[in-house]
Amino acid sequence: PKYRTFDHENNVFSAETGTFVATVGPTWLLRTSPTQHIALAGYYDNTGTLTIMCFDGSNWTKEFEAASGGVGNRHRFDIAFEKTSGDAMVIFSKGQHVFSQLGWRTKAGDTACGAGWAAETLLDPLRTSNDIMYVKLAQDRREGSNLLAVTWVDTSEDISAKMWNGTSWVNEPSSVTDNNLERISSSHDIENMDIEFESLSGDLMLVWSNANGTNGTNGARYRMCNGGVAACTWGAVTTPPTFADDATSLDIAANPNTDEIVFASIGNAGGDLQL
Repeated sequence: PKYRTFDHENNVFSAETGTFVATVGPTWLLRTSPTQHIALAGYYDNTGTLTIMCFDGSNWTKEFEAASGGVGNRHRFDIAFEKTSGDAMVIFSKGQHVFSQLGWRTKAGDTACGAGWAAETLLDPLRTSNDIMYVKLAQDRREGSNLLAVTWVDTSEDISAKMWNGTSWVNEPSSVTDNNLERISSSHDIENMDIEFESLSGDLMLVWSNANGTNGTNGARYRMCNGGVAACTWGAVTTPPTFADDATSLDIAANPNTDEIVFASIGNAGGDLQL
């Protein structure tokens, strides 16, 4: 793998530089710490092994490998940093190794590359019974907060979520959020969920696409967790008004200065953009 750094003072990119020897799949993620000068990168190889690397501004360090699942052609893991502590979270599908569960590891925010990692812990979701295919994390951006949120989807088209309180994963919804997510031709062959915090309130929004959506039938869905705390209150599954089509690919983004969230989707039935 190669990388280039950007010098914001001189507005230039560095030359392409080698990193480390790796046999990699097509799925990569890179996240930067809010409290120190490090970045964490993760990738899958063709055996379904997840590798996490750390960059300190000059050098790459191999942090750990984890038994996960698949061959790297799905977004089966994510990385996030807590806003205030800078602690890092890596969470990933265990695949066939521990069926229908997630593994997670944390890194203390005051530690350099190569240090500070807790041992892997397993998370057994209450609303999931099949191989987890997609995983997404979100960070609460409020000063003083260390909240994170995670959502995941399995091959039975089930979606669920949990809150991270800085110590443990809590507050999975007490009822099934949805068990009929959009797919193109086979069991969850498209990633169609997203999760984000409102920037001032800390309320959480989860969005996804229901398979009943068509060209002319609203497929978008959302659910809020209100309160700005790990024990927030999950609201009902809601169909956003005025949307007219399916939502095969979707994305949300939060305004950093207000509680606004922008949501957009494109449906493969008619190729229509809605937002």
